[in-house]
Amino acid sequence: MPTEKTLRSLAQQLSLRSAIAITILVSLCSLVTAAIFENAARKQARELGDVAAAQAVAEVRNQFERAIGATTAMRSAIVAARRQNTADRHFHDGILRLTLAENSELLGTWTGWEPDAFDGRDAEFVNAEGHDATGRYIPYWHREDQDIKLAPLTDYTQPGAGDYYILAQQGQKPVLLEPYSYKVGDRMVMMTSIALPVVQDGRGLGVVGSDLSLDEMHSRMAQIKVPFDGHITVLSAK
Repeated sequence: MPTEKTLRSLAQQLSLRSAIAITILVSLCSLVTAAIFENAARKQARELGDVAAAQAVAEVRNQFERAIGATTAMRSAIVAARRQNTADRHFHDGILRLTLAENSELLGTWTGWEPDAFDGRDAEFVNAEGHDATGRYIPYWHREDQDIKLAPLTDYTQPGAGDYYILAQQGQKPVLLEPYSYKVGDRMVMMTSIALPVVQDGRGLGVVGSDLSLDEMHSRMAQIKVPFDGHITVLSAK
């Protein structure tokens, strides 16, 4: 028959084993609970991140769709006017300026034409306002502070710097340019351009385009709240 000492020893062993078992069980429960909460937090983070990303996508898509629509309408107006034998440069300047004034997301509107392709009168406009020494029709209407100003396009014959004109004119198809820097007024601006060719009888006569400031887009993206210290990056095709 077990003695009192033996029973006490067995009781102590059972208590120790029970305590160890309870400790292990509590630890396992804590780990499981922590894993459940961590998975839930990750799921919530992904869901909130998807919402922020969808908002950013919608914002970028809307900005480009509005700009493409405005540029397409501007080209259509210019082409239609020329078909009605209205090739007055001041008249077409009005189309460009009005398009810019009525579309706040645009930084600039412009058109460029091959030598004498617009109205055959390049020689009459050498170094006139909005022209350079070639006299080609190359107006660039752009925002500068609170004003809308006119300047001639630059570097439009230079591969690379002039891709905003060259790619659409030579390729005879619409182009959305990779981000590039261009001098607007007295400052360099990171931008992209929508360039639409004007083609007649298989010949690229010119290009009608608009510019969007990527600095402005960056500011809009920065206003979108991303949870858990996330951030949004807009990537170009390259």
